[in-house]
Amino acid sequence: KDYTLVQGEDVLICVFTNATNIELSAIEELKFIQGPLSVEAVSNRLPDALTSVSLLGKLAVIRTQLRSVFFDESNPETVIADGISSITFVNGTSTSRKLRINHSRRKIQSMTEGENANFEVKMALA
Repeated sequence: KDYTLVQGEDVLICVFTNATNIELSAIEELKFIQGPLSVEAVSNRLPDALTSVSLLGKLAVIRTQLRSVFFDESNPETVIADGISSITFVNGTSTSRKLRINHSRRKIQSMTEGENANFEVKMALA
């Protein structure tokens, strides 16, 4: 059975890469979308008052709570968490190169500096 989020519960989102010599360096943006409604939780790398971001090398953990407006309907629509992350190329020394990119291994192999791409999570609400 799929998990359904209820009002007041913490939302935990993990963004990770298993690519060699790459670490996550920032969550640039994160917004929650439900139909025409859109609420930003992270903007320009700054989380709002209900959101925290922990960067742990290849893993980023985002903890937040959805605003009550997402639960206004008796049978709320699915919410989409849409975000952008940055990575750092690490070559085993102190040298690194920071980029905004997609975490797909194939995309990482073919990307150029300055690219950004989204991560997305869909959540059912109760």
